[in-house]
Amino acid sequence: MGVVRANPCLVHGCHSCCVGNEMPLRDSDIARLESLGYRREDFVRVVDGVRVLATREDGSCFFLGDDGLCRVYESRPEGCRLYPLVWHVEGGRAVLDTDCPYRHEFHFGPDAVARLMDLVREIYGEEVLKGRAVHKRRRCRASGR
Repeated sequence: MGVVRANPCLVHGCHSCCVGNEMPLRDSDIARLESLGYRREDFVRVVDGVRVLATREDGSCFFLGDDGLCRVYESRPEGCRLYPLVWHVEGGRAVLDTDCPYRHEFHFGPDAVARLMDLVREIYGEEVLKGRAVHKRRRCRASGR
C-alpha cells in the first residue's frame, strides 16, 4: 500500500478555482451530473459555443456549497478532477495554472496529461490541442480562463 497524498484544496480549505471560472463540460460530465438528479438547464451554460458549468451571481460554481466544498465531488467534471493542470494553447502543452495558489503541491503523471489532452481535443478540437488555432483563451481550463 502506497502513501496517499491529500488533495491540497482540501488540506488548505481552498476553493478559489470554483469562483470566476468557466469549466468546460463533456457529454459524459453532463450525463453523470444529471444521473444525480440535477437538471442540465440549472448547471450548464454556453460560452463561446462551449458548454461550461453554470455560476451563481457571485461567480461561484453552481455546485459549490456554502461550506466551501463541492456538492458533487465524487461525480465532478473531468476538468475539475484535473485542475490545476490546464492546457496552454499557445505553448501547446500542459501546465499548472498560475491562478492556483497551491499548484506546486499537486503531482500529475503522464496519465493525467493524456486525460487532459483527450478533454481538450473533445471540447476544443485538435487544432487547439496542437496550438495552431486562435483561441480566445491562452489556457484551456479543461481547464483555462
